Amino acid sequence: KLAIKTSVKILSPIDKILKRFLVFLASRKINKMPNLTVIGITGSYGKTTTKDALAHILTPKYKTLKTEGNYNTLLGVAKTILKNLKPKHEIFIVEMAAYQPGDIKNIFNLVKPKIGIITAIGTMHLERFGTEENIFKTKLELIESLPSNGIGFLPKELEQKIKNFNIKS
Repeated sequence: KLAIKTSVKILSPIDKILKRFLVFLASRKINKMPNLTVIGITGSYGKTTTKDALAHILTPKYKTLKTEGNYNTLLGVAKTILKNLKPKHEIFIVEMAAYQPGDIKNIFNLVKPKIGIITAIGTMHLERFGTEENIFKTKLELIESLPSNGIGFLPKELEQKIKNFNIKS
């Protein structure tokens, strides 16, 4: 047990530095593509289906890249950028997962979407967020962070929750 604890204590800071470096490299790469249209998708469920359907619709007309599989965390999105994003791409569809408040905002800051889609918000990962309101506010980080010329989409049934949680829309 002591060896494992010591190893974790030594390797954790190195792991954090390496992850930050990967995100930094991905940020440099994507920032060199000012004409790239980024679409961010989050929600408690329906993210992957929405991402795949949107990619299916857009791919015949635009050179489109989407995050693959479970690459929907900050590090997963950074890896997709570093490995697969090419100058030829016109659209990048990014699935955004959240396991704690701030996760969506961190992914947003990396990819800077101009279009944001929230699929649905439920009580998935309630054990991590503590309250449904925290889940809701975290998912809304996507819409709240969009630029003034950005477009956000969310289900109509979420309007009442915005009012219930007293969140400005």
